[in-house]
Amino acid sequence: MPARPRGTGGESPEREGVSRGGCGWGGGGVSGGPAGWWRVGSAAMEAMGVGVPLVCADVAALRETVGGSEECALLVPPERPEALAGALVRSLEERGEALVRAKAARARFLSGYTLERVSAQMVEFYGRALA
Repeated sequence: MPARPRGTGGESPEREGVSRGGCGWGGGGVSGGPAGWWRVGSAAMEAMGVGVPLVCADVAALRETVGGSEECALLVPPERPEALAGALVRSLEERGEALVRAKAARARFLSGYTLERVSAQMVEFYGRALA
């Protein structure tokens, strides 16, 4: 029997609604969140940085963060809790595929989202702005 998503309060998806909170899988090792909570890329970057499979809403900021394709994350339509739940279950059941995406996401993180890289970009930006 596949794992079932839990909302942040530990309630079943039928009771709490997957679309109203972040999703946890206990020790399952999948990170995912609905569009209502994940409209910016910081949570996705955290998941990419630690190398766990990622599922996120297909919204502009997240698409930009994960690269716009499903190479690094499964993208699901926003505000569709059944699609989010299905993608999370897929990531748990098809571990090999999920780990390939996680490895690609980690490589994307290391090439563009580390503290050193982002800090250098900010210094460059301020240098141009003040020139």
